[in-house]
Amino acid sequence: MQLDAKPFDRKPEVRIEELKKLFLDFSKKMKSPDFIVPDERTYEKQFTIDDLDKSFTQFMVNADNANSSDLVEWLPLGPITNLEIIHLTFFHTQRHLHQMKNL
Repeated sequence: MQLDAKPFDRKPEVRIEELKKLFLDFSKKMKSPDFIVPDERTYEKQFTIDDLDKSFTQFMVNADNANSSDLVEWLPLGPITNLEIIHLTFFHTQRHLHQMKNL
């Protein structure tokens, strides 16, 4: 939500259904890029929960301040609006929650 964005002339919600299908298709396995795979070590649970909570709170502040129809050139998914990024975050979180429930 803090990337450079620019006004764009299309409906800001066009890709939401595509993102929903991508992230909520639990039959598909996805591989994380190497740069985000966590190190194999013991993590302190409460610190991790607190850190995630801070990140989500900051995301909500940034989302609230962003123009939802502005477009971001975001390499992993190509051109995407801030509104679509908000939905992507929601779907991605749902996917991880589903994975954790099935561990």
